[in-house]
Amino acid sequence: MKYISLIFVSLFLITSCEMNNDSNEIYPTADRPDTPLDDSIDINSDNVVDFVLCYMELATTDEPSSSGSIIGSINPINENQILYRNLEGCLFLEKNDTIRKNDNTNSHWSDYKADIIEISRQHNNIWDTNWTILSNHESDYYLGFKLKIDSTEEIGWMLLNFDIESGITKILSKEITNIDELIIN
Repeated sequence: MKYISLIFVSLFLITSCEMNNDSNEIYPTADRPDTPLDDSIDINSDNVVDFVLCYMELATTDEPSSSGSIIGSINPINENQILYRNLEGCLFLEKNDTIRKNDNTNSHWSDYKADIIEISRQHNNIWDTNWTILSNHESDYYLGFKLKIDSTEEIGWMLLNFDIESGITKILSKEITNIDELIIN
């Protein structure tokens, strides 16, 4: 009888542990992620900062059910601008698209910051496990930009790469020109 009771207790404990492990997989609790360092971008290598990549945390104050996020943005410096499309943001360009100094179809130049990546905090301070790229595309994240240098303007694009685990953003390639149109290739 003792052996049968011991077997039932052992089975109960094993089953309880397995149920608890399943519950942790369904409801992950992620700690606050490390925020990547801000970075200056000198896109045309003239020793002048053209854009700043920065991260800012936004939060609500209604504890304990707070939510919020950390958002990574590219901020144009001086009179530089980013190509922006309403409802799509700034990461809408694709290979073979044309960037124009003027008259960009369904898009416009903006001197405001462009949000490109974020990670959210849900209720009870549970953070998402991965960063979200703020684009409708699933790869090839192109950002169009315009540089104003003295009385001249240059246009270009940069191909961005995002690490969704760390939130770090890198520039993979770029092209800059002083002509009126540039095709992403």
